[in-house]
Amino acid sequence: MEYQGSFERHRGSVTRRNSLLPLAVCTLLLLVFAVNGYSACSWSTNVGTAASCTTTEIGYCLTDASSKSGEIIVQLPACSVSWSGAVSVNMKTGFANVTKLTIKGSGNPPAVGSSNETV
Repeated sequence: MEYQGSFERHRGSVTRRNSLLPLAVCTLLLLVFAVNGYSACSWSTNVGTAASCTTTEIGYCLTDASSKSGEIIVQLPACSVSWSGAVSVNMKTGFANVTKLTIKGSGNPPAVGSSNETV
């Protein structure tokens, strides 16, 4: 097996450059982004704020909310989106300690029956 790295002469001695450092840095960055990708909610006690208005991010936030107890508020950020799917919540399963769940948008609620529902 032959070494594929590089060597550097420094003051009469031969040292090997660490060729694994870029790989280690990339792996660390990947792990940081993977963990932050799941952190779709930032929580302050029982109030969670979703990172965005995608159904995926809100779903992650609701999953986090299911492990809380008491009255929970999931706050949506200001955004304008059109969803092709739905976000559904079944309070009978997974929310054993949640007494009230409010999903709150940052905009003004539309009139009941409005065709332009914006939250």
